[in-house]
Amino acid sequence: MHLTILQNHGKPNFNIPLSVTTPIIFIAPIILPASSARGEDLEVRVSAPATGDHLPIIIFAHGYGKSLDEYAPLVNFWAAHGFESKLH
Repeated sequence: MHLTILQNHGKPNFNIPLSVTTPIIFIAPIILPASSARGEDLEVRVSAPATGDHLPIIIFAHGYGKSLDEYAPLVNFWAAHGFESKLH
């Protein structure tokens, strides 16, 4: 089984083999100070495979009313399959 990642116009970009996983590391929360216009600091979670370099990156913005922890299983899944994931 594979998970297909789509990009522009629904064309397949690459497949993630679901049966292959790797240990992950994560850092959360990382606090990015807000500008005066934003008014609220930005909390970010970074999850990545424990090894590897030149990793593809997924930046995931979860929307209003959710916390970093609610989507942790999703970004950890991506990290376990070779992606560096940034959740904010």
